[in-house]
Amino acid sequence: RREAGVHDGLGVLEGTHFILRYDRKVSDQRLGEEILTTLESLYSQLNSELVSRPPATIAVILYPDQTYFDITRAAGWSGGIFDGKIRIPTKGLTSVTPKLTAVLTHELTHAFIDSLPGRGCPAWFNEGVAQLEEGKSAVNFRNALARLRQANKLIPLEKLQAPFLGLSDSAADLAYIEGLSAVEYLVTRSGHGAIRSVLDLMAQNYNFENAFETALTRSVSEFGADWEQDLAR
Repeated sequence: RREAGVHDGLGVLEGTHFILRYDRKVSDQRLGEEILTTLESLYSQLNSELVSRPPATIAVILYPDQTYFDITRAAGWSGGIFDGKIRIPTKGLTSVTPKLTAVLTHELTHAFIDSLPGRGCPAWFNEGVAQLEEGKSAVNFRNALARLRQANKLIPLEKLQAPFLGLSDSAADLAYIEGLSAVEYLVTRSGHGAIRSVLDLMAQNYNFENAFETALTRSVSEFGADWEQDLAR
């Protein structure tokens, strides 16, 4: 109901793969068209890198900041969310900035993964891949993660299954870094194609655990132990 009351007043633009809604009071049509062009380019990039059968149409909604938080009930640290639709707070944007492109890449990655019929994708993998696609790296956090592992304060990957939005700021920060670090380790060990291999199997209706073990010939728990051991080196 909150959403319907807001969306009735939004402008609408349609692209090949996107329906974009925007608040005419804070975003003009030119910005909407620029965002659509960016989204279509990102769609082609992720189609090539992640999955061969991406979703046909994706809804994207740009909100004034407070409206975004009122509708999504997202945590204060959230810069965007995918819950079946990509929702972005505009923060007074007048053009597509590198930061906005990174957020769009991150949330579009979630949309691609969510469209796969195979279920059970854990948040650590989902968020790790999304961060990797937007260009982030956990290399600078390696020593901090190693110290947390030594102090037995890492969050085990098996406990990072559910979305991070309900976590406190500090727990969310650690969860995101761990997810990115684990996926980076996966890519270092098996190549970027390993991500696509897992997702391609999920596109064939494998659940995540089976897709991961089939693609990488080791279980998720074995991989988690290897990743933690690697932090100590």
